[in-house]
Amino acid sequence: MSNIIYLNSELDELKSFLPLNIRNPYFLVMFENMLLVENSDFYNNAIINITHFYNFILHCFLFQIYYVDENLELLKYLQKTTGILNSKDGSKKIDISKDFDIAYFSNIEKDAINYFLHIFKLDKSSHLCQKNQEIFDLRNSAAHLNMDIINHNRFEYFIAKVQENIEEIFEKVYKYTKKIIITELAKAIKKKRIDESSYVQIFEEINRNYYISINFYKLFFKNNKIDNPKTNSPNYYIKKYIKEYLQLEEK
Repeated sequence: MSNIIYLNSELDELKSFLPLNIRNPYFLVMFENMLLVENSDFYNNAIINITHFYNFILHCFLFQIYYVDENLELLKYLQKTTGILNSKDGSKKIDISKDFDIAYFSNIEKDAINYFLHIFKLDKSSHLCQKNQEIFDLRNSAAHLNMDIINHNRFEYFIAKVQENIEEIFEKVYKYTKKIIITELAKAIKKKRIDESSYVQIFEEINRNYYISINFYKLFFKNNKIDNPKTNSPNYYIKKYIKEYLQLEEK
C-alpha cells in the first residue's frame, strides 16, 4: 500500500492567516486533510483547496476594510450596483431600504481583487493583479478537465504566489484592522465591559467578529512601541493580550 503524505506542515505560513477564534472549522479541517499519495506528484486537489483558502482570506481582508468609516459608502454603492446588474432572476437583488450586508461579497468573489485595486489605487498592470491572475490560471488548469497534472514544482510556484499576494495585501489592510481593534476596545472600556479578568474574552469576540489572525498581533507588536501604555487603555489591553495570552516575543 502506498504511503500517504500530509502537506499540513508545509503550509504553516499560510495557516497563520487563518482568523483566531473562527466559528466555522472548515479550513482547520481542510489543512488537516491536505494529503497526497507518495510519489504520485499529483497536486491538483491541493491547488483547488488552497484557492478556496485564498478567496476566504481575501474576504476576511475585505470585511475589515469595509468596516472602516471612509469605505462604508463605497461598500453600499458596490453592493447595490452589483446586485442590480448581476441579477437576472432577481434572486441576488438587494433590498436597498435595508442596511448593507458585508457577507454579500461571498457571492461575487471573482471580483474581490478589483475592490482592493480600487481602494489601494492600483490598476490591472500591478504585480498584485498579475500574480492574482496566475493563481487563478493555475487553479483553473487543475480544476477543469484539462488533464493537466500539477507536479510538485508547479505546486511550490503556486504556493509562493499565494503567499506573496496575501502578505502584501495584509500589509495594506493592517491600518484598517488596527483601527477596528482600537475602536472596539475603546467601546468596551467606555461601557466597562473589559478588565484584567475579561480582556481575553473581549479579544476573542473581536477576532471572531472581524476575522483577525495572529499575524495582525505579530505586526502590531513589531510596529508599535507599547512598553508603558496607560492603564485601562486600548494599548494596555493589546499589550496584555499579545504578551500574556498569545505569548509572542519581540523579534
